[in-house]
Amino acid sequence: MEPAPVPPPARSAAQKLGALLRTLLPIAVLLVAAFIASDLMRSSPRARRKPRERSARLVEVQTVKMGEQRARVHAMGTVRPARAMELRPRVGGQITRLGKEFVPGGRFKAGKLVAQIDPTDYELSIQERESQVVRARAALRLEQGRQNVAAREYQMLGQGQGQGAGGQDSDLALRGPQLDSSRAELKSAETALERARIERRRTAVIAPFNAIVDSRLVEVGAQVTPSSLLGRLVGTDSYWVEVSLPVDQLRLIDVPSHADDEGSPVRVCHDKVWGQGNCREGRVMRLASGLEEQGRMARLLVTVDDPLSLEEENAHVPAMILGSYVRVEIEGARQMRVAEVDRALLRNGDSVWVLSDKGTLEIVPVSVAFRNSEKVYVVDGLEGGEKLITSMITGAVSGMPLRTGPAPGARAEGRGGAPGKKGMGRRPHGRRPPGGPGAPAAEGAGKRPSKLPPSAESKRARGDGPG
Repeated sequence: MEPAPVPPPARSAAQKLGALLRTLLPIAVLLVAAFIASDLMRSSPRARRKPRERSARLVEVQTVKMGEQRARVHAMGTVRPARAMELRPRVGGQITRLGKEFVPGGRFKAGKLVAQIDPTDYELSIQERESQVVRARAALRLEQGRQNVAAREYQMLGQGQGQGAGGQDSDLALRGPQLDSSRAELKSAETALERARIERRRTAVIAPFNAIVDSRLVEVGAQVTPSSLLGRLVGTDSYWVEVSLPVDQLRLIDVPSHADDEGSPVRVCHDKVWGQGNCREGRVMRLASGLEEQGRMARLLVTVDDPLSLEEENAHVPAMILGSYVRVEIEGARQMRVAEVDRALLRNGDSVWVLSDKGTLEIVPVSVAFRNSEKVYVVDGLEGGEKLITSMITGAVSGMPLRTGPAPGARAEGRGGAPGKKGMGRRPHGRRPPGGPGAPAAEGAGKRPSKLPPSAESKRARGDGPG
């Protein structure tokens, strides 16, 4: 039989209290430490955040000046012929001769011979028509004689007593219809003769106006008809320049509404061919009825007289070339009060940067009346005396501080030093700062700090240590 287990001895009250203290004491220490740390954090001084100072950027400006300026519209255009025609003969035949100038680029005065068609057939036709006229005249004289005989017979018979001179019977008896027929035949023969003479003259193909030959499509010996194309002629009295420009700029231009009206003056320039400053003078003639299909631009016609400089007074100006892409300057119809601004100063479209009275950047939208390759002319958005910023600013934002001179508080220190920096002046050669080696430096230009420990430094100051 196994013995019964022995129960553990009961714990005394002191042991229980010790176990409880061992448990609660660390917790109490942690709570006290947390309270002390929290109190220290609440009572410790806090550093206040200093607001960040925005430094003003240095910029250059120019003063806006308003003034009266006549509008000038700059655009591009293409030179077109004012008169052009396809040259065709009026009669058919063989080409026997061509004018010496009938080559591309050749020039003809109005009425000069361009080509000659063989006139032999037409001369023979003239002779034939002349013979028909002779026969018709002879027949008319014979009929007139017969009429005289009929009149005498009519009187001898005494039939005209009871009827008027205009009666139908008397007209028939006097051969009136036969006489009219003879006269008509003579008129027809003379008309045929005149037509033959005209066709003979038409064998000479002449220039209908002062022209330059654009192309030639026929040679000597070719057989032509009235439908044959001999070549193409372009008038030299004037050329047109077809100008494309925005519709909103038409208000600045004087466009004539009648043939007798005078449009705005125009300068036509072709810098690559004629050189800088060599331009032709012209005038606005008409505004085309419709816009361009592609760019929706207005089409303006400018006329230039004597484009090939054939007249003596135009001998010193360059000749125009058909198809050239030229630059035009159209003088406006009225004066405008505008500010002249460099084109490079336009920012993000039609805006400019202005320095306000508070020293901040203002982004001002402007209205441009007209412009050229270098300047724009602002009619609205700027006032005289405003400061226009010409410097480039990266990340420009409206309201950012700017300045046009040294920063506030900055001044030049030291002899020969850079402005705004202290102690950077150059010391004269061979001279020491005032007060000797041990004296304190003036304005931050002191001696180099020593790296020796304090004891060695004090000995060096007394002269005991190594110097």
